[in-house]
Amino acid sequence: MAVVDDRDREQAQPRDGSPARRVEDPQPRSPVLRMMGVMDVELLVVPGCRNEGPAAILLRSALIQAALPAGFRVTVIADEQQAAQRGFTGSPTFLINGSDPFGTPRQPVGLGCRIYRQPDGHARGFPDLLELRDALAAAARDMQQPSQQPSAPPSGQSH
Repeated sequence: MAVVDDRDREQAQPRDGSPARRVEDPQPRSPVLRMMGVMDVELLVVPGCRNEGPAAILLRSALIQAALPAGFRVTVIADEQQAAQRGFTGSPTFLINGSDPFGTPRQPVGLGCRIYRQPDGHARGFPDLLELRDALAAAARDMQQPSQQPSAPPSGQSH
């Protein structure tokens, strides 16, 4: 299983020396990548987000702990139009194959900081490492399972 792109922060550089880059394109890539069997891991941030660096380190650690390639891309959400287009609910937002594993109904869309409730009840600017790792591992398992299509009953039998 492959993962796309990488990031540009010094503290989160990939250990394998591969190039890292920040993505300014707000278009999601998940449908195409899923068809190719590639997990799309994306970190959405606003310019100057103070939690971007810690969130990138956390994401890399979660990918490694889930035994997945540690690559991902960072997308900057620069204005309200992009926020609305992407359903962006605050910085940082973690997307796995285009889905926000921490999203909740009625979360407001827009630029701003995002708060994540921790298992101990405290709030932080990024999710719990184990919860992020488990979300990544679940997405990887889901991608490996064949699509569930109803099978026809064997000939001569009816359901």
